[in-house]
Amino acid sequence: MWEVCWKQRRLYFITGILALIGASIISLSIPPVYHAFKQISVDATKDDILEKGERGLLVEKQTGLNPSTVTTDPEIYALILRSPLFLSNMERISLKTFDGKKRETYTQHLVAAQKPWWNFLLREKSPIELIQQNVKCEVNMHNGLLTIRVADQDPFVAFQMVDTVSYYLQEELYKYIRFKAEIDLKNRKKDMMAAKENYRQAQDKYNSYSEHHFDITTPSGSIELKNLEKAADLSLQEYNEAIQQYNITKINYDKTRPNFIDFTSNAIPLNPSRPHWIANFFIWLFYSWIGTTWFILYRKKHQLKTLCPDGKQS
Repeated sequence: MWEVCWKQRRLYFITGILALIGASIISLSIPPVYHAFKQISVDATKDDILEKGERGLLVEKQTGLNPSTVTTDPEIYALILRSPLFLSNMERISLKTFDGKKRETYTQHLVAAQKPWWNFLLREKSPIELIQQNVKCEVNMHNGLLTIRVADQDPFVAFQMVDTVSYYLQEELYKYIRFKAEIDLKNRKKDMMAAKENYRQAQDKYNSYSEHHFDITTPSGSIELKNLEKAADLSLQEYNEAIQQYNITKINYDKTRPNFIDFTSNAIPLNPSRPHWIANFFIWLFYSWIGTTWFILYRKKHQLKTLCPDGKQS
C-alpha cells in the first residue's frame, strides 16, 4: 500500500496545494472573533448559602427552569445564565463598540455582525440562540469556579459583556438567595409559633391536672404529674431553641449578600482567537490526503479486477 501511494506522491502534492488554498479561502471568509473571559467564585466562607431552603422552588421562581435539573450547587450559576429570564435581560443591554459607535441593544449588535459568505445556506438564528452561542459559562464541579466567556467581533464589546454578565449574575443570585432567606425566615417563625403553642398546651395540661388533684397520694397520680411537668419542661426547651433559631435566621437574613471573588481579571483581548488558520490547514490537509489515499487504493483495486477478471493475467 505504501509503495502504491508513494508512486502517486505528485497527486498528494497537488491535493495538498488545493487543500491549503481551500483552507485559506475558508479562513479569510470567517470574520475575526475575540474572546474575553473571567473566572469568579461566590464567597461562601460562612454557611453554604445555596444549600438551605426549598431549592427547587427557588430555582424555578428565579430562572423559570425545571427544578429537577438542579443537581449541584455550582450548576445554579450555569442554570441562571441559560434561563429565559436572564437571556431576555441580555437582549436589552446597551453597549458601546470599540470605535465609539453606540448600539441600541446587544441583540442588534449581534444581528449586525459580519457573517461568512456561506451563511445564507444555514438557518437564521434567533437572538436568544445568538446570545447562547456567544456567551458561555463553564463550571468546575471540583472547586466551584465559574468561567464566563464571551465571543464577539468587537474586542471591546466582548470585554464589556464579561463584566455585564458577571454583574447581572450576581444580581440574579442575590435575588435567589434573598428569596431563599425569606422562606427560611418564614419557616423559622412558623416553627417558633408551633413550639410556643406546644408549650402552652403542655403547661395548660400540667396546670389543669395540678388544680384538679390537690392531694396526690397514689403512685399513678404522682407519676402522671411528673410526666406532665417533664413534658412542659421539654416543650419549653424546644420553644427556647426555636426562638434562638429564628433570631439567628433573622440576623443572616439582614446581612445576606453574595460576593464574587475574581480569580482571573477581565481584559480587552488584543488578538483574535478565530479563525484558527493553522488548525484549518491541518484539517484540510488531513482529509484531502485521506481522500487521496482512498482514491488511489480504489483505482488500483479496480485496475487489478480489469486486468485479472478470473484471477489470471489476460
